[in-house]
Amino acid sequence: MDNHHISQQLLCPPWCVTVRVIGHSFQPGKEHFIPCCSLKSPQVVFPALSALSYRTVLLQNGGDLPLTFCLNRSSDPILAESVCVIPNCGLIQPGHHQILTLRTTPTEDSPKRGFSLQLQLNAAKHTKELTVVSAVEKLCVSLEGDGSLYFQPTAVGSQTQRSHQIRNLSSVPLWFQWSIPEPDQELIFVEPDAGELYPNEISVQTWSFSPLAERAYTLKPTLTFWPIQTDGCNKSHLTLKVMGMGCTGFIEAEKPVLDVEETLVGSYRSIEVPLVNNSPCPVSFCLSVQQILLDEELIYDPDTEPSALQLDCERGTIASHSTMMLRSTVRPYRRAQYLWKISYHTLNASGFVLSSPQALCEVRAKGVFPTLQVTDVCSGGSVSTLSKVHLWKLFSLDSLNMHLLSSPSSAELTYGTPTRHSLRSCPSIFTKAVLDFNFSAAPVNSDPSAFVLMFHNPGSIPVDWAFLFPEDQQIELEYWAETGEFSSTELYQMKVQDNRVFSISPRSGTLHPGQQRAVRFSYSHDFAGTDRFPVVFKLSYGREILLNFQGVTVERDRPYLHFASNQHVFTSVTIGDCSPPRQVYELHNAGAVPVRYKVDTAVLSQLQMDNFNHPALCCLSPEGEVPPGKTAALEWIFSPLEAKMYHIDIPVHIQDGDSKLVRFEGCGFDTATMISSNPFNCSDTKGSVPCAQRVPFPGQVVFLSEDSVSLGDVPVCSQSSRILFLTNVSHTDTVHYTWDLPQQGNQQVVQIHPERGSLCPGECTLCVLTFTSTDYPTIYRLDLICQVNQESALNLYREALQRLEEEKERQQDEFTITDRNLSESQGDLIHKEPVAAPVRKGPPLRKYKTLPPICASSSSETVGTICTKLTRAERRARRETPRVRRQPEPPQPALLHLEVTAHSHGLLEYLMHFPVQFNKLYRCLHSVKHRNPETTSRTSLSVGLPPPTHGPEKDIPMHVLTSLLRDILDDSAFAQSLITLASKPITYQPTKSSNSTPVCPASSSSPQVLLDGTKAGLSEEHTTEDREGTGGCSGNMQHTEHVPADMSEGVLLNTLQNLMMEAISGELVLTAHPRTVILPPVSTRTKRMSRAMVEVEKRKNEPVE
Repeated sequence: MDNHHISQQLLCPPWCVTVRVIGHSFQPGKEHFIPCCSLKSPQVVFPALSALSYRTVLLQNGGDLPLTFCLNRSSDPILAESVCVIPNCGLIQPGHHQILTLRTTPTEDSPKRGFSLQLQLNAAKHTKELTVVSAVEKLCVSLEGDGSLYFQPTAVGSQTQRSHQIRNLSSVPLWFQWSIPEPDQELIFVEPDAGELYPNEISVQTWSFSPLAERAYTLKPTLTFWPIQTDGCNKSHLTLKVMGMGCTGFIEAEKPVLDVEETLVGSYRSIEVPLVNNSPCPVSFCLSVQQILLDEELIYDPDTEPSALQLDCERGTIASHSTMMLRSTVRPYRRAQYLWKISYHTLNASGFVLSSPQALCEVRAKGVFPTLQVTDVCSGGSVSTLSKVHLWKLFSLDSLNMHLLSSPSSAELTYGTPTRHSLRSCPSIFTKAVLDFNFSAAPVNSDPSAFVLMFHNPGSIPVDWAFLFPEDQQIELEYWAETGEFSSTELYQMKVQDNRVFSISPRSGTLHPGQQRAVRFSYSHDFAGTDRFPVVFKLSYGREILLNFQGVTVERDRPYLHFASNQHVFTSVTIGDCSPPRQVYELHNAGAVPVRYKVDTAVLSQLQMDNFNHPALCCLSPEGEVPPGKTAALEWIFSPLEAKMYHIDIPVHIQDGDSKLVRFEGCGFDTATMISSNPFNCSDTKGSVPCAQRVPFPGQVVFLSEDSVSLGDVPVCSQSSRILFLTNVSHTDTVHYTWDLPQQGNQQVVQIHPERGSLCPGECTLCVLTFTSTDYPTIYRLDLICQVNQESALNLYREALQRLEEEKERQQDEFTITDRNLSESQGDLIHKEPVAAPVRKGPPLRKYKTLPPICASSSSETVGTICTKLTRAERRARRETPRVRRQPEPPQPALLHLEVTAHSHGLLEYLMHFPVQFNKLYRCLHSVKHRNPETTSRTSLSVGLPPPTHGPEKDIPMHVLTSLLRDILDDSAFAQSLITLASKPITYQPTKSSNSTPVCPASSSSPQVLLDGTKAGLSEEHTTEDREGTGGCSGNMQHTEHVPADMSEGVLLNTLQNLMMEAISGELVLTAHPRTVILPPVSTRTKRMSRAMVEVEKRKNEPVE
């Protein structure tokens, strides 16, 4: 040891070196023990670090003999010397092992694949090879995406996350750590930012990007890593390029307004609202809903009103350029128009609101209840002759429709569907809606009164409906639970139900939106008296209405007038009207005997005294007689003195019957305070009864194009026409129809042409209705009845009549011999006697008389006069005697009702309120003899009607003209002359009106109305000369003959009717494009015109002699 430079003396302890020596006693040339051992592991890998490292290897002796080993360094001494093996030699006993420790410092020059060390076992002949890898390796870490990390555009204030991977490609465990510059730490951060990374291990980090402004960002965090075994002095660095963009995000709904339509109140309905994010960045949002009820009449508190729209998700995130379905549930709590305004707030990364609320969309819905509506009604049986307006009042259909279309109360929704809920025969009622269904009245044992109502579902949801009798609402109890004690009301209801006094068919059903269904109500007249029966009309989850069925069955000998209502409202009349209109109140005789009635006029006299002796209400027909099954019209004149509502109760006395108190109401209008509205437009003639039938009733084969014709306001003594169509919708049956025309005050004011006819299957015919108003203002409400009979039913009736007549003849000529002493041959001769015997004077030559027809009442008496005791033959003959056939009843015609309404006014009044319509109807007024209101009697009104529309005086020239026109149009020469006439020049030259038109001085005392519609005044009477067109003008005026106006109107009316018939049958298309007329060439027409003009000029230039 060279320690000469050390001045002081050092103490050096002694060293001890152990030398391992092995040997054997085998002589040269002798075979050693064959080794049986194993080396674990045969390859030793040192860490790729330039540092001292250790590894161990296990050498196991698996044989039964000792084993020696020794390290041989001769193969590669340099590399072998770099590795120290302890122990390098030794002896291993059988079954034992030896741990070899390897120590080395890896270098860069060492082979990457390693080198081998040889272990000699027992001799140089047997070896074990040990591979040692001790090369130094450089650290290598890879970044995903080639060292770049891209963030999608991110909303300012929000956060976007992305995962990123790093991988240790070296074989050395590493320690890594991310370093982010301090200015960028508010923009990005990573988790985890440090950790261990073993060889070939992948670590996933989550990067978050939160932009602060709307711009692009490029950031460069650094990754630092070093081996775990070192102290961190040798570190490596990698840079990651992070790029992102901050932008503004927004969302919108796919539809700005979403209409959910109608939803049943109390039910649930799921909807989806598409939300679209068209911005380049994801948007985090929070939704809010504002509820508004659009019905103005609803009063509610928005703070306490529950929201009928529930969102399944109020917070969420929508990716850029994508759509999210927002699921929601609509549950309306009331019948109302709902409007929900949905808005949103954008959220930051922490979930806090970033922006003010932004409108997103609107959702509309309507909470509805099941609704039904009666659209039409018809009758049959004993009430078939009642008008549709009368039926509408009997069943209170206006009130019924109003209740059906309104909202139910909470009590009515106690049971959503028809349920048996009562233990009594008279169940409790949960509704306050009560209506009367009046089935009118009829004599006992007459045909049942049948009413058919057409129900329509006007809503958008299906409706389940049911008519519940008391037995349908009662819980069925066991027999032992029945008490057997019933009240008089329960017994009566049981009687009605058991005898089917009232019946409904069908009693329940379902109507889908827009669907219609006919329901038949029937009332049988088997028991005399007044019947009342409660029926509940229930709509599932909707209205519940109590219907009180009422019907009267009259004894045959009892006089009875049926009043549909105890109240009647007159049409409103203006005060100060000199000619107030006549109005009608109808009385219907529902009994089997004529009824005499009398109106108590004492009440009217008292009313007149209370109104300063002014007749405010006058009855023109205070007494009279009504035939059985007919209707009498009581004419009234309501003349208000003040602008107020008049009420008066008037008794109507019935001879040998009960009196009825009817309340009459009427309102007076002041025209001075009603400038903006016309009082005549508020006429009661315009009711809510449907004007046209849309759906056929069961068994109906003939349709009317209109069920109601409203002529509106017309002047007195004017004519109005309407066209109607009768259609046979049957494909097999021919029908015959006949019109039954009513009268107004014993005057025929309406006519229909033709009045009768027949319709083949599928045929349609045109009917012309002509209405002629009387000479006094009247309010008309007429019911025209069209009787329809099917030809097949008439044929069966005629055949039955013929068989009855043949049977009567046979019974008159045929007789049966009951004498037991007659032989069979004589009986044969009698049977061979001719049927029709010759008539002769004196007693007949027969021995026995012809037996009379046998009936229940007189058969025994008749037989008893012949023989006191019936023998067997007589009884056999009696059984063989044909019974008397009943008289066949004619088929009941189907009745179609046509309501005609009109309101006629005086001329001055009509001219004041309807000047435009007055000019159109002037032609009908030329024959009117206007009378002063003072001279007009209200009890006896004369009639000054224009000539009848149809009559021999008019039909003869009409037929002649029709034949002439048809022959002229069929003449080819006439058609050719029209073409020639078109090429001739126009020879008409207009002259001055002063030279051709005579001046007719207008009289100041008798003004008149001109034909052109200008008003020169009104004359009270027109003379005969005025009607001929010459009165009041100069006598030397040239007389010109004109075609009568009535005849011209008839020709035009027939032309229009023919066109309408052709249009209905399809022969004429009214909407077709007009045809193009091909004219001759221009050169031909020019030559013809020039020649004609030359001839005209020659005639003008010729001298006048």
